[in-house]
Amino acid sequence: MKRHMLLFAMAGTAIVLSSPALAQQRDPGQLLVRADANGDGRVTREEYTASKARLFDRLDRNSDGVLDQSDGGRGGLLRRRSGDKLRQLIDAIDEDGDGRVERNEFVYGRALVFDLADTDRNGVVDREEMAEFRRLAEERRRQR
Repeated sequence: MKRHMLLFAMAGTAIVLSSPALAQQRDPGQLLVRADANGDGRVTREEYTASKARLFDRLDRNSDGVLDQSDGGRGGLLRRRSGDKLRQLIDAIDEDGDGRVERNEFVYGRALVFDLADTDRNGVVDREEMAEFRRLAEERRRQR
């Protein structure tokens, strides 16, 4: 149980840091729901990766292929209040250590939410796995 809580904390942190809109919802399961492109109630790894690509494109406000300070602005990723969160995001996702999050790092890097939800490791998050993931995430949120 402690391992699950640690993993949910890590996933929650990654989600909160990756999108202010998702942070307000405080429902990491929304990443999965939004990734279900064909609406069949199942999310494949491919759908999830495509969803991450769309999210990156929204966050990359200046369309330079990198998330950094230049993507700030009203309602953007980098509001003054979230500076520490940005640093944590970069530290968590910046695989090459250059202090920036490039598109490939964001889209094809760690998929904490998907990996946590795909409990049977078959590359698909089905309705039952999604419901359990959301239940555990809500439980984690309440414990804060």
